[in-house]
This record gives sequence, C-alpha cells and structure tokens, in this order.
Amino acid sequence: MALEHQLGPHQGPSQVIARKPALALVRTGWAGLVVVAMAIMTKGLWATVYFEPTDTAIADERRGHVLIAVASVLLVMLAAFAYFALSAPLSTPIAILAAVAVCVGVALTQAVALLSLLAAYPLILGALVGGLFVRREPEPWLSDLQRTDHPDPPSA
Repeated sequence: MALEHQLGPHQGPSQVIARKPALALVRTGWAGLVVVAMAIMTKGLWATVYFEPTDTAIADERRGHVLIAVASVLLVMLAAFAYFALSAPLSTPIAILAAVAVCVGVALTQAVALLSLLAAYPLILGALVGGLFVRREPEPWLSDLQRTDHPDPPSA
C-alpha cells in the first residue's frame, strides 16, 4: 500500500525504473540542444565581426544578428524546459538567461562581440552541469496537481 501511494495507483516499480533511462535521454538531448544553440550563437557573433564595411561584410553582419536572435530564442526555450520539465535548480535557467543577455547585449552595443563568449561559455557550462546532474524537489503546489489519488468528481 505504501509503495502504491508513492508511485500512484497506475504505476508499478517496473514502470518507474523504465522512466529513468528515458529521463536520461531527455536530459542528454537537452544538453545537446544547448550546445547546438551556443554553436549557432558563436557563428552569429563571429559573423558580426568585420574590418571593412563592404557590402559582403554588412550582409554577413545582418545574417549574424539573425543567427544570434535564433540562438537566443532557442536558449530561452531550453531554459524554461530545464526548469519546468527537467526539475533543474533555478540556477540553471538563470545561467542560460545570463549567457543570452551577455551575448545579445554585447552584440548590440559593441563592434567586437566575440569577447562576450568569454563570459557566456562558463555560464553555459554551469547550466549544463546543473541541468544534467542536479535535480530539485518539485514545488509543493505542483506535486499536489500531479497526484492521482484524488477522488473522481461526481457525475451529473
């Protein structure tokens, strides 16, 4: 009875054990997407660097800003996914969002935006460690919503 209360009425121990490899696969996929987003951000920041304002350089800079925007949107979505779906600690999305803010802020205000990567990569590395290896306890209000032992409402 105690095991059924912890797992829910429709889950047995074998179903809980089967979910762990799936969660590891989701966390690994999340980390891979964070790395891909940072690669897109790096390519975008690199494209914004030019030494002479030729037509090609200006076109590359515009393309770089589009890549930065795409990577920023992807990283913001991954930060939300890490917090809400992976139960990562709050420091994980904060580190990702700080890296986005540093890269976008420097790209918009400075001519040489590659220096922002020196600050962004350690933040992303910390976020990857937090998202992959640290799990927080679910919020009490969320665990109440996920309980399955609520009585069924009376039918009319």
